Amino acid sequence: MKSFQTRPNELLGFLYEESSEPQPGYEEICEGLLRALIALIQRLVQPDHSREHDSEHLAVRIKEYLDQHYLKHLKLRDIAAEFHMNPYYLSHVFKRQYDDSPIHYILLRRMGEAKRLLTDTDMKVADIAHVLGYQNANYFTILFTKTMGESPTQYKRKEQAERVKLRET
Repeated sequence: MKSFQTRPNELLGFLYEESSEPQPGYEEICEGLLRALIALIQRLVQPDHSREHDSEHLAVRIKEYLDQHYLKHLKLRDIAAEFHMNPYYLSHVFKRQYDDSPIHYILLRRMGEAKRLLTDTDMKVADIAHVLGYQNANYFTILFTKTMGESPTQYKRKEQAERVKLRET
C-alpha cells in the first residue's frame, strides 16, 4: 500500500489548479479534493485504536501467562522470550495496562497465594515458602513481611483470631 505522506501536497496542488482557472465542473472537483484532504488529515491525526487494542490484548495475555507460571522463577527476559519481544517493551505494555511491573505482579501473586495457604491450611511457613518456589524460608518471610506489613506467622495468628471472633458472633 502506497504511503499517503506526499498525497496531501498533490491534492492541494490539484485544488489550487482547479480553483485558479475555473472550468465547468470545477466546484465538484474542488469539493471532492477537499473531502479527500479532510479524510487524509483525519487519518493522520486520529490515534490508531487497533494498536491500543493490540497492546491491551498483549497485556492480558502476559497477565494470563504470569498467573499460570507465577510459581516459577521467572525473570523479565524469560517472560519476554516467551512472547518473542523486547523485555523493556513487554514491561511497558504491562505497566500501562496494570500500573505494575510484571515481576512485582508475580511477587504480589505469590504473596496472595501465601495468604491463602496460611489461612486455609495447617502448612508451616517453611512448607509454604517451598510450595511458592522459595528455597529459603527466611527469605520468603522477609519478602512477606516487607510486602504485607507483618510476618507470615503474625498474619496467620491474626486471621485465626478473626475467624474465631466471627464464629463467636
